[in-house]
Amino acid sequence: MENMRKNKKPGYRQTKIGLIPNDWEVKKLSELGIFLKGKGILKEQLAETGLPCVRYGEIYTTHDFVIKEFRSFINDEVAKESEPIFHNDILFAGSGETLEEIGKAVAYIGDEEAYAGGDVVILRTRKNASSEYLSYILNTDVAGRQKRRFGQGHSVVHIYARDLSELLAPIAPLPEQQKIAHILSTWDKAIEKTEQLIEQKQQLKKGLMQQLLTGKLRFKEFVKSKKMKKSKLGLVPDDWEVVNIKEIGKVGAGGTPSTTKREYWGGDIRWMNSGELNLKYVHEVAGRITQEGLNNSSAKFLPKYCVLIGLAGQGKTRGTAAINMVELSTNQSVAFIGPDSKKVYYHFLFYNLDFRYEELRKLSTGEGGRGGLNLDIIKNVKIAKPSLVEQKKIVSILSILDMGIHKLQFQLNQFREGKKGLMQKLLTGEVRIKKLKKYGTIR
Repeated sequence: MENMRKNKKPGYRQTKIGLIPNDWEVKKLSELGIFLKGKGILKEQLAETGLPCVRYGEIYTTHDFVIKEFRSFINDEVAKESEPIFHNDILFAGSGETLEEIGKAVAYIGDEEAYAGGDVVILRTRKNASSEYLSYILNTDVAGRQKRRFGQGHSVVHIYARDLSELLAPIAPLPEQQKIAHILSTWDKAIEKTEQLIEQKQQLKKGLMQQLLTGKLRFKEFVKSKKMKKSKLGLVPDDWEVVNIKEIGKVGAGGTPSTTKREYWGGDIRWMNSGELNLKYVHEVAGRITQEGLNNSSAKFLPKYCVLIGLAGQGKTRGTAAINMVELSTNQSVAFIGPDSKKVYYHFLFYNLDFRYEELRKLSTGEGGRGGLNLDIIKNVKIAKPSLVEQKKIVSILSILDMGIHKLQFQLNQFREGKKGLMQKLLTGEVRIKKLKKYGTIR
């Protein structure tokens, strides 16, 4: 009681799911509609065209909050054995790999004939509920905590209609639901547009890398002859040199100080693990080791501007290239190339290897390429390189595109954080619609 009095706020009341405005209600999902179950739709039953459908995995991978477009289709015969979905339905993923993701929800706000596959739980809402509003509510932490309690299983986690029907949700009056949904969908549109712009720039960069790094497209001032020569990399300009990486820089790998020696850890020397390669331009890392740890392990102290490559791992790490923009050391799963500045520009080497990510992964040892790269493989990777001046010109063009992509990614992160903060305030009633002006708008 003491706690409830402390949390008392004028115009609000305490409920099982926290403080909500006095004119809001807490309802079980069973009070908002009826539950149904998707049926069938196996992978082999999918068609290139036909009637649209949603399979449970697509709720995780393709749809966020609202189904904007369908990616899968079935024919009329399969549709007869499947469960139809209608405007204002909520679809839940009934299976998943972790408790954290189980029961992700999306709203169907379209009108075309469509169907739901097996392991999809359907909530057919009544007219006094906005499915779009509910999809936002059902993906908040308040709903997530409840879904995790209901989740069953180990290797595959399941959640059932009987459990979801007991889930409690804060429900605003319908006009406020619709306004909240409209505001959040505006942020979603800004996020989606920015993601599309990033994708467009990334495709442009990929196309330019293909042309510039192979010599198919060159700057006029460097072209002395249009002749091409055969090499193990295919046709390259006659004046380009094809070399092994070991000919243009020092190649090595890092190491890990003993984790049983406390005196080896927590010092001033940056220590990078392979998972941090996805930073691409590495300005800071989480790990730190001491000078004693460096001296008593195979870790190496690297100067700035080495090109780093992931050696191991079945995920995306293996073959990933990066540049350390600060001095650091790395673990044994990261190879480094210290470029000879008289032979190759470090940034050109990075772009070259970054572009060849899939090729590097295929060079991995082990059955089916599931093993790892090693230093011998890295040392013998071939590079086609022009003069240093031309290398730097190529880098200058690709760097401009990178700057544009990074600017958009920063903007995208701002939009995502802004929406996340606003969702928390709107969906708990902490901020009401009439007070939104001070939070600004998205255009």
